[in-house]
Amino acid sequence: MSAITPVTSMPADSASPSGMLTSALPQIRVQAKTVTGGAKLTVIQKNEGGVWFKVPQERVLAGKSLNASYAALSLDVGEVGEITVSNPFGSTAYHVLQENGGYAGNESGTVTAYIASASAAVSAGDLSSANIAASGTLTVGGAATLSSTLAVTGAATLTGGGTLGANLAAGGFKVTGLGAASANGDALRYEQGGMLAGALSTGTIGAATKYMNRGAATVAASAVCVATVTRAGVLRRLYANLLTAPGGTDTVAFTIQKSSDNGATWSDTTLTCTVTGTAKGNSDTTHAPSVAAGDLLAVKMVSSAATAADPSVGFEIL
Repeated sequence: MSAITPVTSMPADSASPSGMLTSALPQIRVQAKTVTGGAKLTVIQKNEGGVWFKVPQERVLAGKSLNASYAALSLDVGEVGEITVSNPFGSTAYHVLQENGGYAGNESGTVTAYIASASAAVSAGDLSSANIAASGTLTVGGAATLSSTLAVTGAATLTGGGTLGANLAAGGFKVTGLGAASANGDALRYEQGGMLAGALSTGTIGAATKYMNRGAATVAASAVCVATVTRAGVLRRLYANLLTAPGGTDTVAFTIQKSSDNGATWSDTTLTCTVTGTAKGNSDTTHAPSVAAGDLLAVKMVSSAATAADPSVGFEIL
């Protein structure tokens, strides 16, 4: 705490008397001891317009005095006292006003005084929608129980336990970084998946451009719709397989195509993978091209030789 010499009259507007404390912390503490005679010490505050005023009694958090109107300490000779008031205004200036007081009511003794700001510990019941608004970073180091509404527009970190007394609504946003569950009920993790699409065809592809067919039919010479998109989203996680590998240095490139005009024209998407040599499979888990509701999907295969045969693919429509 910093020593302060109390003023003996209310400071002029916009004045900054020596020892003035400016703080944005939620509490202001004043400690004092009378050396000779009694005294009354009142916590004063400068408002945004620069006008000094006495802090009202209802903002006293601890060390309440007998004064019914203001945050004041009434001390007799040799007595020590402390008073703590709330500071709900952000960065604000405070000082101490000494007036005639003591038990006789008219004493003005010599006073040793100190003033400081403090952070209040959060106790049960303090964290509620009625008394907290977080627009920056909210950090809770202990247990937190939410039984009403908590709105945080910045970052929120919960390092202790958390108990929900009501539903948690994401408001259209994602909950990310959740750990995988190791037992039923011990964690919540939603692995978002989509509709699985796939195709299986038979026969040799040949050194040509061919297309997956429906119903395990032989490969087709032109695009065949193997799936229809039911809502706007993305395609992802393409896996392709051949029962007979291309061999040597030959390749088969699989590409998902889409048509937005009922199959009149087709265009390649970025979801593609290539099976090479003796390998029989490959995948693309990187790309996620967008699709619209009603788009038709086909699978194009470009083979460099005549060996590869019996292709199958699977992918997600998310």
